[in-house]
Amino acid sequence: MSPPVLRLIGVRRSFVQGSLTLEVLKGVDLELASGTLAALVGPSGSGKSTLLHIAGLLERPSAGEVLIDGRAASRLSDAERTRIRRARIGFVYQFHNLLADFSALENVVLPQLLAGTGWRSAAERARALLTRLGLGERLHHRPGRLSGGEQQRVAIARALANQPGLLLADEPTGNLDPHTAEEVFALLLEVAREAGTAVLIVTHDPELARRTDQIWRLVDGRVEPLAK
Repeated sequence: MSPPVLRLIGVRRSFVQGSLTLEVLKGVDLELASGTLAALVGPSGSGKSTLLHIAGLLERPSAGEVLIDGRAASRLSDAERTRIRRARIGFVYQFHNLLADFSALENVVLPQLLAGTGWRSAAERARALLTRLGLGERLHHRPGRLSGGEQQRVAIARALANQPGLLLADEPTGNLDPHTAEEVFALLLEVAREAGTAVLIVTHDPELARRTDQIWRLVDGRVEPLAK
């Protein structure tokens, strides 16, 4: 049996502010298997984004361990952590962070080039992803000429460009109208089901959370499962 795509063991994160130490995460344990769509909920300021950054190897925990595909990653070198991120982890944010001077196609090609894929293969995959997401006629439009929902779909295509095993989404529907939010959620669900990708979504939308496979609530620095 293959290990969970993501496993957090006793993860702690604290920040020093002057003479005070602020404990944001106080021993988080969770597992996420391939093909699973999970939601992380909790009040604003509870540390959800911090947990997501640690899970995505963007930030190191103060204590505890992060395992990606069964491999301990917390104490690897920065270069090795970057290699794992590029190969195995995709990110989607509320404010898509697309490169304004590049077309939709180029925004999806770029992470593949950084991972070592040749231009032709990267462009073919970018075109296929964007077409599948309903953007086949918008390949050469820059973000400023795309709607909010279209920009978020480009961001999802970019996150999927290197075929990650783990997709982390921080409030991916929080800045969208209800109809577009539904479309984006359906895409994330489809990714989890068809590609076998493990997807973890941070959300404040209780209805969206109820439609995932698992719900975790982050409160007082710890994660607890919620009944659906």
